[in-house]
Amino acid sequence: MRFAPNSPRGNRALKAFLALMLVVVAATLSSASSFAANTFTVTSTADNGSAHTLRWAITQANNTPNSGGSDVIDLSGVSGQTISVASSPLPAIMGEPVQIDGSNAVIDGTGITGPGLDLGAGSGGSYIHDLVIQNFTGDGLDVESNDNAVHNITSQKNTGYGVYVIGASSNVLDGSDILDNTEGGVRISATGSGNSVNQATFNTIGGTSLNTIAGNGNHQVYLDSFSANPLDTFANEITGNRKRSASSNSRCAFL
Repeated sequence: MRFAPNSPRGNRALKAFLALMLVVVAATLSSASSFAANTFTVTSTADNGSAHTLRWAITQANNTPNSGGSDVIDLSGVSGQTISVASSPLPAIMGEPVQIDGSNAVIDGTGITGPGLDLGAGSGGSYIHDLVIQNFTGDGLDVESNDNAVHNITSQKNTGYGVYVIGASSNVLDGSDILDNTEGGVRISATGSGNSVNQATFNTIGGTSLNTIAGNGNHQVYLDSFSANPLDTFANEITGNRKRSASSNSRCAFL
């Protein structure tokens, strides 16, 4: 049916059409925004769990379903500053992958027993970069899930390992400095026994973007199957890492 231009019926039809188009556009914009990744911005170096602290951001990421990609924890608001962990370890990252944009912030764990950061169950596919983790009574970074990428971090002066891959596979650590940790630099371990082994395979330590792993205690890189089956730590690639100059009582390795 056609209506003459400027006729009452024609004007009503045009208005109805335009209203419908506005509804469609609004729904499209709403749908697009619903697929944007969640971003939790850290602007405070406090560690009391209040809004925009790192503890708050990790908790929010754990409790908020991912939408349109991994949740992002953005530390650019505390770039180059030190976050002193106050009374207990930070929450493990659990359930879904997260991207931590470290902006060269420093997480200091002086007096705290536990890992600096923990990629726990369900966090596979996470990406951590440009972050310093230091002085924890424990490991700097524990990796307990698969398919994570860790780039350009410094893990130093922790009493455990700089990075400990625990029963996890297909992770990449590159471009990072793993220095002066008491137990060792990087440890890759299978866990469990018998028919309940969590293998640690196809992890890559180094590659095209070199790590510096030096000055650590018992081991620079340690493969530990925790079982009689060497295939539990099969096909890990350790290549292209470099040492630095060290004092005579430091252990260094070129790997």
